[in-house]
Amino acid sequence: MIAEGRAWKHQRRTLAPAFTPRAVTSLVPHMIAVTDETIAKLKAASSAPVDLREAMQRMTLEIAGRTMFSFGMDRHGAALRDFVMEYGERLARPHFLDLLLPLGWPSPQDFSRARFRKRWTRFVAMLMAERRAAGKNEARRRAICST
Repeated sequence: MIAEGRAWKHQRRTLAPAFTPRAVTSLVPHMIAVTDETIAKLKAASSAPVDLREAMQRMTLEIAGRTMFSFGMDRHGAALRDFVMEYGERLARPHFLDLLLPLGWPSPQDFSRARFRKRWTRFVAMLMAERRAAGKNEARRRAICST
């Protein structure tokens, strides 16, 4: 979402194997489950107006959480959505100085993007650490149950 140049190219090459047809096939059940849950929630709220943009964003983030981190976004979905909204509304669009200044010169917006990148990186690192801890706890439970 926030990578450019070499960093983008490295990330693209690193992630490409995860998006082969064979790899994506294993993610489909998670995607279908979240889609079915979202449809059920929308049907339950059929008498009230529904913000479809928000519902689709939440569904997308839930799919991302289950497929990338192997856990739902009940705890962190709101924070993740806030990150996405902040970046989209404030930082994704080029501003006048982004276009006016030479490429090597950072604009004020670039400093805001760098601060955002640090917060985003810490957030993703926290999610990964949480997932690792959950995996270790699962392994311990399996070991205890099998003895």
